[in-house]
Amino acid sequence: MINWQSFPIRSVLASLIVITLYGCASAPEQSSPAINAVQAVAPNLEQLTTKQASQLAQAKTQLNNGQYEEAKKILLKIHRSASNVSVLSNLALAYYKSGDLDSAAKFVGKAIQIAPGQAQIHNLAGTINLHLRQFQKAENAFKEALRLDGDYALAHYNLAILYDIYYQDIDSAYTHYLKYLALINYEDKQTLEWVDQLKYSITQE
Repeated sequence: MINWQSFPIRSVLASLIVITLYGCASAPEQSSPAINAVQAVAPNLEQLTTKQASQLAQAKTQLNNGQYEEAKKILLKIHRSASNVSVLSNLALAYYKSGDLDSAAKFVGKAIQIAPGQAQIHNLAGTINLHLRQFQKAENAFKEALRLDGDYALAHYNLAILYDIYYQDIDSAYTHYLKYLALINYEDKQTLEWVDQLKYSITQE
């Protein structure tokens, strides 16, 4: 039984903004599907004026503070005059956080068109598709993030959650949980405990 409201926001790894999904009650509580947001993509920022860059920073702060509507207004204003990947990805985040998944998917798609080589954007796309229950698209997005960055801990984690909760593919989930834990030096104790339970269930099969 999935309880979408039972888990708090958590921050994993350094990021400008944190996105949180809500996971299954049977999964490790602190480790419900958490996906960190897109870092600013420096080469694309040169398209912004000094004023727009300042506005973008303000919008990111608002997103961190849960002021999603205010952030959207600023980001949409910038977007009308600049097609910038950081603006687009944070617009996707703002719409995702405010519950408009279709708009979130539209803007993350535009961000991928501009910066197809950014693993974090594909990870964000996976987050949105997971909430849209488009599981194959979510899996493809997380795998693309890992193709671009094999050491992207959260993409391993999100694949593990997808395989664990939605696909019931425990062997694959276990593999990606282990890679995630190794990349963060085993500092996520609740996930470590959950993986120990999975290991036991695998050995009993």
